[in-house]
Amino acid sequence: MVLGFICVAGAAAVLGILPSIQKQVMMDGLPLNSLIFFTNWTITLVCFLLSIIKKKSFKAAKVQMLQVIFMGVFGMLFTAVLLNSSYLYLPVGTTIMLNFLYSTIVCVIMGTVFKEGFTKLQVMAVAVSILGMFSQARAGKCRLPGL
Repeated sequence: MVLGFICVAGAAAVLGILPSIQKQVMMDGLPLNSLIFFTNWTITLVCFLLSIIKKKSFKAAKVQMLQVIFMGVFGMLFTAVLLNSSYLYLPVGTTIMLNFLYSTIVCVIMGTVFKEGFTKLQVMAVAVSILGMFSQARAGKCRLPGL
């Protein structure tokens, strides 16, 4: 369990630094499609090497291959293109903050539009999320229109 927390903390640290680096690379002239290509090619090579070292198989059923392709295109590719494109138009802090508000937005939509209601914990989570967003905006960490 401790290793899981260490992995999450490391992922959060890298996820917090990476957008600034990606924006700088694009501002220095690397096209968006090249950035996404080289990033994913690096991930592919590392995963390939790890699977060879750990002696893991690449075997997948046809259904799984279709699912992986679907997830790759609609989950990873579109997300990467849209998120990296947004770095060119918005400050990185604003982009990341809005990107990670999705859980709050989903919770509010499920509770109101789909009439699932809200638990006390969900209400507190939404409140803390929105409070955190506005406190970051007020502190100047990100820019929100009108604040």
